[in-house]
Amino acid sequence: MAVLKAIDFFELLTKLAVSDNSNFIKDENSISTFSELARESIANAKKIFANFGTGKRFFISADHSVFFVEAFLSVAASGNIAIPVNPSLPTEQLKDLAHKFKIDYIIEDHYPQMKKIFKIPELSGDNGAMALLTSGSTGDSKAVVLSHLNILANAASV
Repeated sequence: MAVLKAIDFFELLTKLAVSDNSNFIKDENSISTFSELARESIANAKKIFANFGTGKRFFISADHSVFFVEAFLSVAASGNIAIPVNPSLPTEQLKDLAHKFKIDYIIEDHYPQMKKIFKIPELSGDNGAMALLTSGSTGDSKAVVLSHLNILANAASV
């Protein structure tokens, strides 16, 4: 597969939607090609944007699966920040982390049913795409925000 230059996930997904039909990811329930994953993520990104706007923080609590990858890409492509969390966290710990990091929404196992679709806003490569929770040097969790360009540059180098 050729390297696709992009400044954000929405642009990358748009290119992938028409570029590659080989299998990309598989879990125990499904297999997804690059183009299927891209098309689904674009559709979900539009729904997320239409219903929630941009700049919101989404916890994504899901096992390693096609769903997790699709949820991550959808949130990032919608102009929001995806924050993966361990799906086995006890409810109280998840609530504490959500409060501490001012989480707006939690995606667990399905997207809300959304009907309206609006144009995705133009994003710059410097927009936050993801935040990773760390243990922090003091033992308190901290968040590291990564931009679209950070993640895409890292993927291109690999």
